[in-house]
Amino acid sequence: MRPTVDQVSANRRKLKTAYYRLFTSPEAEVVLLDLNHQFNRTTLRINSGRIDPYDSIAAAGSREVLLYIDTMLEKESNATTE
Repeated sequence: MRPTVDQVSANRRKLKTAYYRLFTSPEAEVVLLDLNHQFNRTTLRINSGRIDPYDSIAAAGSREVLLYIDTMLEKESNATTE
C-alpha cells in the first residue's frame, strides 16, 4: 500500500525535525563548518593540467550531501515543533 500525501508530509516533517535537532547543537555547527570547508568547494578537479572526471564526480557527490543537509535544515512551518 502506498503512503498517503499526509503520511509523506508527516514523515518529511519528522525527518526535518531530526536533522534540525542533530545539526544545530554547538558541536554539530562546528562539524558542519568543517565539512563545508572540506567538501563544499568547486567540483571541478584538475590533475596534471586536465580535468579529472572521476575526481570531479566524487567532489560533486560530496557537495550534494552537504546541500541535502542544508535543505533539511531550512525553516519550514511546524518542522521543529513536533
